[in-house]
Amino acid sequence: MSAIATYNKEWIDLSEEHERTRKDIKRIVEDYRKGGDLDYYSYTVVGVFGSGKTQLLYHIHEQCLQQDILPIYFEADRLFEPVFELDDPGPGDITDIIRRKTAEIEEAITENDVETVHELLNPGDDLDKEALVDSILEKFGGKSIGKKALLVDELEQQYESLQEHVRADENSPLRDWLERGNELKFLSLAPAGMYEMGGADRTRCGRIVIPPADIDYLREEFFEENIGLANACWWLSRGNPRHILSNADALDRRDGLRNSPVHEISEFLNGLDPIGQDPSVVPAANLDEVHRGKLADLLDLAPQEAEERRRYVINVGEANEAEFIERAAEIFDVERSVADYLARYFFLVAGALSDEDNLCYVDELNGLFALAIDFLLEYQHNNPEIKEGIREVTEAYNQLDSNEIDATIGRLFEYKQTTKALPFTTSEIREVFRLPIVDPVVKDNLVKEKREEYEGDGRPLWKITRQNRTVYFFISHRDFEAYIQSDEFLDSALPDDHTVLCITADSPGTIEGEFEQWLQNNGKLVLESTSPLLSDFLMSLRGEVDGTPPVDLEETLDELADSQDPILERKVKIYRESLERLIIGSIANPTTFCDQDAPNTHVWGRDQIGNRDAVIPALAQAYREKISGNDIERLADLGALFESGGELNFIATSRSGYVTVAGDLLPLHSREYEHQQAIKNLRRYFNNESELRTLAQLVPEETFRKLSENENKDRLLTAFWRATRGKFDVNNLKENQNWLKKELISRLDRSEALRSQVSSGRHDSTLDFDCQQSSDSFESYMAAHNSDAFTTLYELTDSVIDEGDLLVQKIYSMYLSALRDHDQTIRKLGGLIDSGHDEFENFENAADDLEKNLWEYSKAREFADITEDEIDTIIQENSLTGRIAIDKLGDRLENNRQGIRKYVRDMSSLDEDLENLETIFDKIAFINPDVEEEE
Repeated sequence: MSAIATYNKEWIDLSEEHERTRKDIKRIVEDYRKGGDLDYYSYTVVGVFGSGKTQLLYHIHEQCLQQDILPIYFEADRLFEPVFELDDPGPGDITDIIRRKTAEIEEAITENDVETVHELLNPGDDLDKEALVDSILEKFGGKSIGKKALLVDELEQQYESLQEHVRADENSPLRDWLERGNELKFLSLAPAGMYEMGGADRTRCGRIVIPPADIDYLREEFFEENIGLANACWWLSRGNPRHILSNADALDRRDGLRNSPVHEISEFLNGLDPIGQDPSVVPAANLDEVHRGKLADLLDLAPQEAEERRRYVINVGEANEAEFIERAAEIFDVERSVADYLARYFFLVAGALSDEDNLCYVDELNGLFALAIDFLLEYQHNNPEIKEGIREVTEAYNQLDSNEIDATIGRLFEYKQTTKALPFTTSEIREVFRLPIVDPVVKDNLVKEKREEYEGDGRPLWKITRQNRTVYFFISHRDFEAYIQSDEFLDSALPDDHTVLCITADSPGTIEGEFEQWLQNNGKLVLESTSPLLSDFLMSLRGEVDGTPPVDLEETLDELADSQDPILERKVKIYRESLERLIIGSIANPTTFCDQDAPNTHVWGRDQIGNRDAVIPALAQAYREKISGNDIERLADLGALFESGGELNFIATSRSGYVTVAGDLLPLHSREYEHQQAIKNLRRYFNNESELRTLAQLVPEETFRKLSENENKDRLLTAFWRATRGKFDVNNLKENQNWLKKELISRLDRSEALRSQVSSGRHDSTLDFDCQQSSDSFESYMAAHNSDAFTTLYELTDSVIDEGDLLVQKIYSMYLSALRDHDQTIRKLGGLIDSGHDEFENFENAADDLEKNLWEYSKAREFADITEDEIDTIIQENSLTGRIAIDKLGDRLENNRQGIRKYVRDMSSLDEDLENLETIFDKIAFINPDVEEEE
């Protein structure tokens, strides 16, 4: 037998089990030829990777030829290829496809159509397949064909696809074909494939398990003079024929390796092929479990001279296996059939640790049983005849005390003082030479049921979180595509230095969206698929926990690792290690964008300026590429108005942060307008700015800000996004500018006019814009107005609206909005000014009336001898003098006006009284003319 299956090589019995297997197959083929009753017409050839499944099919091919049975060898992918061209096929369709295909082959053979036969059976021109075809043509070419046998290789690679595509009860697409007795069938598959087979398919097949090689084969074939090296080769290969041949060749090329330096031994052992297939791959030797000083002993695993003590001495070749089976069945409380398998593997591993006399020396039997159970699980875990018995063995072993095993089984072996011992304990051997395990099902939680229950939910099944690294497991790619739109996913992937590994059970597909591709390109998203076994393990595992997905995977695995179920614990350990290898090999190092502390936060940070709305537009100056020199000048002019000491500073103080922004973040107002140093420093803050700008164009602001939860960094990110996208709300800028002109400046113009009025003409007063009876002060507005600050602001805003960048408009809008916060104050001032103007006009009208009406009251004027100078004095006495608060002006004018009005009323009353007296006197004179004459 070669390391690679070859048709021209004969089958070699590598153990007594191999011999039994060969004889069983010969009997099955002969019984079929004779037409006898067969237990099964379909058989699965089950073996771990490298065990010789294909070589055994070649042997069956040769056996069939010897029995005049036509053997037809297929690789499963070619045989079932037409099935996937059908829509909604059933099991009967598979039977029809195979029937037509074999009929076509038979016809070509019967007609001795060599070219067609080669084309049908060896389309790839494989040399081994050519030999198969030639042997068929030599035997049957041009002859009629009676019975035939179909040999299907590598079924496990196609079976799951058939399950998904073919509509079949019990998830068994081959049931119709397998139960038909018109031909003999042998299907090769790995133990995982046996697990994947639906119940109906599995029960329709007999089971042929390819066992591990026996140590005697290695000793006789390769290491006749070096028992320790033969044992070492067996354990490095775990009895697997392909690995035995490969490792034996490697060891033969390194004669004397045991005496080499430690590092060379380590390098050699690490270079040997690992055992098993993904995910349950283990190294040839787990060197982490071996002290460097004992590495050489791994190449000499035979009993050696050691400290004398009592040990069990097991004579493997002469042991009473029947008695062993009886006692094992008793102590483990299992059927004899289960104990028989346990005995096979017990003496298998004992033989691989024995010396040239087949004597194995161990301190206690417990560890040897642990090794035997490992091999029992590896090779028989899906054997339907003993499946429950295997679980009973493992549970019993876990509960039994080592003394009980020694007391029951130990009596079968000699227990004596000896100076012979293995260089490692059996427990150490078990850790160094671990076995893979393939059955992924956890506690009978059917994978198909879990897939149907959770697939399509748009959520991951499992989640692992390790600081900034998150791993999600999805049943399907469509679940992945749905979930990456969620906030939960973005919260895991987007923060700086975070990355997400998404593992799908099916093909990983492609990442389509621009945003998703950005995540992938920047190491924030990795999409991988995993092996069917690991996927099935993770889906089956879901049956052990409740709750809405995603569930914490590591927490679940931790619980199961302490389940006291040795099968489950070993399974969890192996699949967990496989998953860990996938994670370590796939997780990305993400691009970082803001991993450093932000600079100059003492100027603009949260602790300095609580109002983020004030500071973000100012920070955006650092990242806005469209700001021109004129814009910088306009911002500098704005800052000069509102900074500390600026003419409009009193406006900025009403909003948190506005003074600081104006003075420390807006450009400097100097001979050369330029940005403040704090803004210049921010320009160099972000890493990979081009990628960051790409992201800003792809996602909304809320998503972009997920890059950091730190408030100061969040301010910079928000500023960066808005600067990149030009997203600045300036809708109220024009409206506020109009308000500035029509409401504020116009009212202040009227205030100034009123101030002039009360200090000119009849009046000699100063108008005070600080209110007397309240805290209101309008003096700052008047001062700013007198210095043309508001007019300057209006004109600057006009320029910004016409020509300024959106960011500049936004910053102007901020300060005009702050100014408009004073609308009520301005309205109040306007009311006082309007009232003052009205009262001033009333006063002036009253004074004018007094001057004009003096001549209307001629009798009173003559009676009181009132002159124009006296009238002017009266008006002057009621005119405004001194300092008058704006809120007192109206009352003062009203009171003074009333004084003038009272004088007018008094004159009018006197004049009326004098007129009445004159009338009375006229009447008296009419009645008594003498009175007038006497007078």
